[in-house]
Amino acid sequence: MEQLQNKTALIVDSSEENRTALRNLLQGDLCIQEAESAETAIALFKDADNTIDILLLDIPFPTHVNFSVLSYLKDSNVLPDMPVIVISEDGSDAFVEAVFDLGAIDCIQRPFSNRLLVRRVLTTLVLFKSKKDLAQKIDRRHMESFGQEIDGVTGLYTKRMFLEQASKYLEQNKDNPLCILAIDIDHFLLFNQCYGSDAATRYLVCMAEYLKRYSAKFGGVTGFTDDNRFFYLCPDKAELFNDIRTHVRSELSAHSLEIGFAPKFGVYCISPSDKKSILNMCDCAISAIAHGKREYSHLIVWYDDSMEQCDDESKLLQDIEVGLQNKEFTCFLQPKCNMSTKKIVGAEALVRWIRRDGSMVSPAVFIPVLEKNGFTSRVDAMVWEEVCRYQRECIDRALPLLPVSINVSRSDIYNMDVCDHLLKLLRKYELPISCLELEITESVLVSEYHSIEKEIAKIKEHGFTTLMDDFGSGYSAMNVLRDLDIDILKLDLKFLKLDYNAKERSDGILESIISSATTLNIPIIVEGVELANQVDFLLGLGCRYAQGYYFYRPLKKSDYTALLENAALVDLEGVHPATVENVHLLSVAEEKSLNDEVINNILGAVAFYEVEGESVRLVKLNQRYYHMMGIDNSITDPEYAVNLRKYIHPDDYDKFFSLFGKASADAANGASADIRCVKKDGGIQWVRIRVFAMNSQSKAKLYYGSLEDLSELYKAQ
Repeated sequence: MEQLQNKTALIVDSSEENRTALRNLLQGDLCIQEAESAETAIALFKDADNTIDILLLDIPFPTHVNFSVLSYLKDSNVLPDMPVIVISEDGSDAFVEAVFDLGAIDCIQRPFSNRLLVRRVLTTLVLFKSKKDLAQKIDRRHMESFGQEIDGVTGLYTKRMFLEQASKYLEQNKDNPLCILAIDIDHFLLFNQCYGSDAATRYLVCMAEYLKRYSAKFGGVTGFTDDNRFFYLCPDKAELFNDIRTHVRSELSAHSLEIGFAPKFGVYCISPSDKKSILNMCDCAISAIAHGKREYSHLIVWYDDSMEQCDDESKLLQDIEVGLQNKEFTCFLQPKCNMSTKKIVGAEALVRWIRRDGSMVSPAVFIPVLEKNGFTSRVDAMVWEEVCRYQRECIDRALPLLPVSINVSRSDIYNMDVCDHLLKLLRKYELPISCLELEITESVLVSEYHSIEKEIAKIKEHGFTTLMDDFGSGYSAMNVLRDLDIDILKLDLKFLKLDYNAKERSDGILESIISSATTLNIPIIVEGVELANQVDFLLGLGCRYAQGYYFYRPLKKSDYTALLENAALVDLEGVHPATVENVHLLSVAEEKSLNDEVINNILGAVAFYEVEGESVRLVKLNQRYYHMMGIDNSITDPEYAVNLRKYIHPDDYDKFFSLFGKASADAANGASADIRCVKKDGGIQWVRIRVFAMNSQSKAKLYYGSLEDLSELYKAQ
């Protein structure tokens, strides 16, 4: 193409083979420059003597390096004058939207057709040449009216004059409801390419005439800016906007001016207390247009605060990109422990963002944004490699090699071959497969298992240990675990945070889960453990492993290394299912081999108490209890059952009665105290009584109590 003679294309790709292939395709039509890294490319753009007409930017998958080139070009305002075509193996919607948001004009997925790539590159250059020609023509017209108040093409106020006059109008009408109406014509440059500059000018003039008509009827101030946008400070009247909805598109279509190039309208409503400048109000109206373009059925879009939040998200995504380039993201390691020994059996890698100034961005802030926009794969891939690098360092320093679990997101599974990527990392750092474990959330494994089944099977086939993370967050049924090949279950501690009224049901759910997991030979790790009584409660239910602040917070790698250097803190046995079955007393008691005498010998002196108000009544007691208290159980003694004050030393009764309230408050541990009992013959018996609250459906509360004879202990004192 003659019009493209002497045009220069810059190819940015770390692969020499890829650069050579693209050079061979394009060098017959274009002059070619090459760069093997983002740094080299940016240096070329900073060279004032270097002219680049189009950029072909390779963004490798899944690391997505080279995003910094797009960020630099956008910040340097180069993109309006130079098209960027991104080439990548990543064809996901999230990735394509991201590169478009950063200013790329096209995205080509590998593998591609050589012929179509050449056509897309050359066509893009032709369109941009036409754009420049139009811009120069408009610039000339604006230059002719430079210093004037009125735009030479549309007859409306220029941008400077519009801002000035709008500010005055707003001040004079501050008690009246007003709006800023912004108007943008879809694909206006493409319209100019298809229909010519005369038709484009006619379109602008036609749109300006409508605004003049509205301002004559309703009042207000109109303007036209050098980026082909119209603005109208107008009264907030339904009649005006109804007219726009009804007539503008149809009248433009009658003039053969729409044809897919319709105007979009964004409205910012000005409140009486609004402190924004007119320029900021115009920006808000433009933001409304941008959101309206995502919903093509919306001709007019009103600005609201959620759009500002989306703008904040866009800014945060840009900050994340810069943070990745500056290596501000790192991983912390949170140990997993055997609750009985408190020894470390492994760790979970958790991403942390520490800015260059030392401030830390909360994961609760940036992780949801990454997940929402499908960018978690970039951060995950970085964490995975950092974990592998750390595990290699442990081996080189002869430290214990405990497994570290990494998080695998829905985005990772759909956007890359997770298994192949991890295997390459293991080969690169010469690591055994046992040093990595994969945590996949319950929601992905349960609700989307059939769509990712092959990937999970591949992961298992190569020997990776898999954990179901956040179990219980979706309250999935335990029986799904029979169908899923999961090695370890991570239980969400929200089960333990139900209110007290639901505690009995919560305990039952936990016991059912633990029992089912034990039957299926699946070990459980409980995460979020923060309190000692939670540890005791979980141990009582048969859990062995936990992760949480009670043991360790997420640690810097150096602090975690210091723990590994202390052999007394490390458990090399790893996580295993319980090998000894939990005792269920009811089922054991039903076995024929256990008679009353054997059970009494096992339990010792026990009794059951019923408490209602301030009254304590003995309901049942066994032979050992009768014997310890010197009572003849062949003699009926109803007073003993109903009047315990007679048989508790008066100085110790309040201590005895308080045990029941303490036992209710701490169901897992109960309550105990040493008290003096008055025997049938009047003698004093020191006993240690331990009380536990039991489930009770009646108004009176039922308690289990066990007695230990302390006579010899107190006799010695």
